[in-house]
Amino acid sequence: MENLNSPNSGPAQPAPQQPQEKPGFIMLLKASFQVFTKNWTHFLRLTLILALPFILIGGLLFMVAGSKAAPKVPGAEPIVSETIEESAGADAEERTIGDIIETIEASQEEGVVEATEKSLEEDLAIDDLGESRLIDEAGLVVGDDSIDAMELGVNTSISKSAFLTGILAMMAGMMVILAILAIPLMLYYLMAILAMVRLAVLASQNQEIHLGEIIKWSFTKLFSYIWLSIIIGFYLGWPFMATVVLLGVFQAIGLGNSTTILSFIMGAAALIYFIVVFPRVMFAQYALAELSTTAKEAFSASVSAAKGHWGKIVGYVLLFGILTAVASGIVTYSLKWTHEVGYILNTLLSIFFSYISVIFYYGLYSLCKIENESKT
Repeated sequence: MENLNSPNSGPAQPAPQQPQEKPGFIMLLKASFQVFTKNWTHFLRLTLILALPFILIGGLLFMVAGSKAAPKVPGAEPIVSETIEESAGADAEERTIGDIIETIEASQEEGVVEATEKSLEEDLAIDDLGESRLIDEAGLVVGDDSIDAMELGVNTSISKSAFLTGILAMMAGMMVILAILAIPLMLYYLMAILAMVRLAVLASQNQEIHLGEIIKWSFTKLFSYIWLSIIIGFYLGWPFMATVVLLGVFQAIGLGNSTTILSFIMGAAALIYFIVVFPRVMFAQYALAELSTTAKEAFSASVSAAKGHWGKIVGYVLLFGILTAVASGIVTYSLKWTHEVGYILNTLLSIFFSYISVIFYYGLYSLCKIENESKT
């Protein structure tokens, strides 16, 4: 029987744990794609819900503008632009463009349009398909189906004119509405951003998602988010505001000519300050969405999470920006798309990366916060 008191008979010792590798940029980006892949329907639905008011307003304005921009048939002669083609036919009597122009001008002066058309029909050889046409410098079509061509040009010109008029009217109406509803729309826009951040937080934490509750929560936290934005704005922008005020004072007392170097130094110092302190506050909205707290506490949580991680935050932001720029460049310029298709794909890609960025930066905030907590 084995001796229970022997040194080898003690309880089994746990195996030493291998130190876990800290998540890097690639791992964090991969995790962000996984979160989005799992919850992409929620992001798309929330986007459509939040964009619905703007879609309805734009559609209503387009309908109103289209009804007011009904095409009116002008009494003036239509002008159809086409490429000059040589008349076909082996037995055709050739005439120069100058002769045709002189004939048209002479007939127009006498007011005999029918004589001009008859003369041209006799002198020009038209093939069986009726495709050869001669055009004067003013754009007048001569040949078979000329009346149809001119009517087609009139209809096309009117259609394009009506469409452009509708677009311009819609844009003008949107500008008026934006001017009237600037503050409500800005509040709604901030609420939409906060709702998207809240969705990214819940999706990253693998929690149950209800879009109605997310929108309701965003409305309740809207003024906290506004106050947080004001705090961040003053925190980041006071050097720039101080620079503008000081330069204005120097200009008022007659020292404006000698402040060129001073303005450059103060502007450079303000820019350096912004680069140094921005990583401290870039997580504030994520802290607000995660902790559902006040603006002041969210600001403090962001500063605390970013402490000691300035290089990582700046590096990850730069890498993510380069990645999105390269992907957009490939879609827009490298691939052989038409201009319209490239524009549509680039827009869709921008929306996609906006989703990924929200998830990615929340993951970066969580990573920095966990690392700081592990040190204490």
